[in-house]
Amino acid sequence: IESYLIPHISGIKILPAPLRPELAELITPDHILEILAILRRHYDYVIIDTPPFFLDTNLSALDMSSQVLLVMTLDVPTVKNMKLSLELLDSLHHKGKAKLILNRASEDLGLNANDVENSLDFIIAGQVPSDGKMVVTSVNKGIPFVLSHPNARVSAAVDKITDLVIKDTGYQKDLQEKRNKKSLIGRFLG
Repeated sequence: IESYLIPHISGIKILPAPLRPELAELITPDHILEILAILRRHYDYVIIDTPPFFLDTNLSALDMSSQVLLVMTLDVPTVKNMKLSLELLDSLHHKGKAKLILNRASEDLGLNANDVENSLDFIIAGQVPSDGKMVVTSVNKGIPFVLSHPNARVSAAVDKITDLVIKDTGYQKDLQEKRNKKSLIGRFLG
């Protein structure tokens, strides 16, 4: 699988979707499960960016996920679709994995975070402020804005969400335990 991963200057590796849509149709839920099992053995984090609808392949990925970030914008159709998505996750016993993230959050859109939380009866875990110019420029240049503009509000918001994900996986605790063991070994050997 390593030969299909594309490295990025930021240090991450990406397994892109097939170039042609008809090839994507050949991927089965079992393929997804097998690929994810391999990736989990070799990487601390595996992030899956799925389309905003549920397919059998997405549901397979969902089954193997420890967390699900549901990204939404502040508009009525998206709130309605998110309500349906949360109901589906609940019926599949995955709602406990879900975290709601507001993308392009802004207070002047006619809806706000409180409206969404009340409508969905679900707490918003994170918000990414609207900064279309920076985000689109970042995508077009292929350089993540968290690297090109680390002090921007949008970067700080993504950092907070990243911290939330890391905290919930227990990775920081595992890393500290490894460091403590190395430190203890160093005391004996040093």
